Amino acid sequence: MIFLLHASEKNFEMMTLLSRFISVILHPLIIPLAGILLILASGGYLHSLPWAAVKIILIIVFVTSFAFPMSIVPFLYYRKITGNSSSPDDYQKLWPLLVTLIFYFLGYYILNRIGAPQITGKFMLGCVILAFILLFISTRWNISMHMAGIGCLAGTIINIPGSSGFNLQIFLISTILAAGLLGFSRLFLNLNKPAEVYTGFAAGFAVFALIM
Repeated sequence: MIFLLHASEKNFEMMTLLSRFISVILHPLIIPLAGILLILASGGYLHSLPWAAVKIILIIVFVTSFAFPMSIVPFLYYRKITGNSSSPDDYQKLWPLLVTLIFYFLGYYILNRIGAPQITGKFMLGCVILAFILLFISTRWNISMHMAGIGCLAGTIINIPGSSGFNLQIFLISTILAAGLLGFSRLFLNLNKPAEVYTGFAAGFAVFALIM
């Protein structure tokens, strides 16, 4: 009996670590860069654009959608401007999302100004719109940001034009499987409820299925 109890606790700890790992590697701030990389690769832009132009696009997206938000959020926590509460009445939790929304718009603006491929600008515009929708919903309800991120990737894949020899079906199936693992992880960690998981994925998927 003691052995079974110990084994159960060990399995629970392993599942917790695995769930946290999945939540980290599929963090919503990583999704924009992954989406842009997929768009550039599947559309043949990696071959048609000069490598210097590709690097500039990737740097802009990385800095505005990941580096800047990730550098600001710890400051918000340090200054106690934001918190970890999942309660819709805790408006402090909205600050990181608002900061992310601003930087997403900055990325969208810069890509348009430098004449990047139109589809990359549309993708970043989708990020801006989704962030705004999530911000609005989060004032009243706790929606899963992680699932919205993976949902936007799935919505992008079904709409981007694939070049010959690039099988987008594999990426779509992989994204759906990743979404299943991520949804399970969020539920296992008790960070979201089923309705919040499903709604988050649906919101991300719908926005990018319509805008791309």
